[in-house]
Parts: sequence; structure tokens; C-alpha cells
Amino acid sequence: EKYLNTIGGSSWENPGQYIEWEFEIPEDGLYELAFKYRQSVNAGMTSFRKILIDGKEPFSELDEVGFAYSSGFNNLVLAKDGEPYKFELSKGKHTIRLEVVIGGLSEVLPYVEKIVRELNAGYRKIIMVTGSNPDSLRNYQLETVAPDVIESMRTQQEELERLTKLIEETMDGGSAGTKNMGTLAAQLERFVEDPYVITSELTRFKSNITALSTWMVSAKSQPLQFDYFCFYAPGGEIKEAKAGFFEMLSFEFKSLLYTFSDEYQINPNSENSGTISVWTTAGQTQLSILKQIVEEDFYEEHDITVDLKLVTSSLLMAIVAGKAPDIALNITPEDAMNYAFRN
Repeated sequence: EKYLNTIGGSSWENPGQYIEWEFEIPEDGLYELAFKYRQSVNAGMTSFRKILIDGKEPFSELDEVGFAYSSGFNNLVLAKDGEPYKFELSKGKHTIRLEVVIGGLSEVLPYVEKIVRELNAGYRKIIMVTGSNPDSLRNYQLETVAPDVIESMRTQQEELERLTKLIEETMDGGSAGTKNMGTLAAQLERFVEDPYVITSELTRFKSNITALSTWMVSAKSQPLQFDYFCFYAPGGEIKEAKAGFFEMLSFEFKSLLYTFSDEYQINPNSENSGTISVWTTAGQTQLSILKQIVEEDFYEEHDITVDLKLVTSSLLMAIVAGKAPDIALNITPEDAMNYAFRN
């Protein structure tokens, strides 16, 4: 039996994914609920979860619970205006489910997608007149040749400013998305006031559109890492989320010792001819899942031992040293093509 220290992170970020736990209540009564979490992947972004208890949503406020960005672990007590929610639970076993939802961004992203589409269309119309590498000293008179593009820029500028305010309210502050929108809105304002500057900023204009499009895709991901949750009596105290100096020192020392254990090498004594070595850089949780899949499925069909190893070293260095594995997981398509081209 193996216990996970934390769960989630980037492996629990797509809308519709959920994790469900079973817990036991010692006696009938009202309870408050708190989570110890960390969302350190999407800078400045809030990750949202829908919370169900015993398969039902106790009240509508749990439809979109926001977990704000934090570089370290924090406690979140479910509350409204500083007053913790009360959950009436009976003695015995219950379940709690946290499901990934986009939250307030669901009202924003469709408009962002439309803005990106409109700006890309305007960019294409501009380069039809100026070419992809325009002469910055030449006046192409875009306000006369393509007045619809200039008018569209004005509209998209106003829409970007509106969405920026909406995101700041939803996320309780700025994010990478609001910075991209602010930069693009300011640039569109310059274009509308003086279309002559478009040619000199055309490359940067395209880069800003790409940055906004990239953010739009990443904003749909809602990563969240959980340490634990707790139901407790109203007015009770919960443990501090941040560890002290000596606790952190002890953890780092234990982590170092742990890397020398067999947990990082699933089949360390497999040396027969029917063995394949498999490297993964995904993480300890994914390694455990992979081990379970191999034992339950692969071993039944093939008389081959799988030597699973969790590594952090460079695959390229291993290949050069003649120590490459038979299979390497979590390799980018670019790396795979580079290795293939070089035999």
C-alpha cells in the first residue's frame, strides 16, 4: 500500500476531470471545510473546482470555487464575506468530489477567441497591401485602402479593455492574460490614432496576437495541487499551511535519502535477456500508475520484464555515453525527430 503525499498539479487540469475521496464523520453536526492547496503553475491565474458532497451540490456557491495562484501551499477555508460555510453531515461515511471547471473565464474566452480571429483577419488584409516585410518609411495609406481594418481595430481595442476589467474581477487581480490584453489594446490604440505606425510595428503586432492566442489556450487548463482537506467543528483552528524552517530542512534531507531507494527503480534486479528498460520523467505518481498498468496488463500478454526508472538526467547525455534505455517516455516530438534524423 502506498500513500501519496500530494495529488493533482498539472495532471489534474482539464475541464471534466475530477478526484473523489471517501471520508468518515465521527458524529452528526455542522462542519466547516478547508483545503491545503498550491496553484503555482499558471502565474496570476485562479483555478476553479466544482465541489460535490455525496454526489450532490450543497449550494450554488460551490459550483465555481476559486483557488488563487500561490507559489507555496496555502489554506483555503470555504467562506463568504469572511463567514465560513456550514455543512450538515451525519455520522458515517461520505464522499467529496472536486471537478475541474473553467469558472468565470467561461464568460471571457469565447470573446477572446473572437478578438483573435478578427485581428488575424485584419493582419492578413494588411499584409495583402504591405507585404510581410513592409517598408517602414513608406505611407501605405491604410486608413484609405483598408478602412474596415482600422475600424475593426478600434472595436477590438474597446473589447480588450472591457475583458481586461472582467478578468481582473474574476481572478481578483491581474494575470498573464490581462498583461497581453493591455499590451495589445495599447498597440491598437496607437494604430487607430496613426495608421502610419502599423508598418513599423507589424511584426510585434503579430507576436502580440500570438501571445494572446497562446494564453487563451493555456487559460483553459486549471492545474491544482492538493495536500489535504479537513472538515472541522465551527470555530476550530486548522494547521498552518506553510512549514517551518526545520520542517523544510528535514523534508529535503529525507527526499535526498529517498532517491537512493528502490522506489525510483521498480525492478532493480532484472538483468535477464527478456528485460526492457523504460525511463520516465513524469513524476513519482505517474511512475506508480505506469507500474500498475504494466503488472496488470503487459505482463499478462508478454513474457518480458520491464525495468521502470524515474530519471531527471538528459536522454541525450545517456545516448552519448552508451547508457540509453530501450524506451524513453515523455519525450517531446521535436526531440524524437532530432534523434531520428541523427540515427
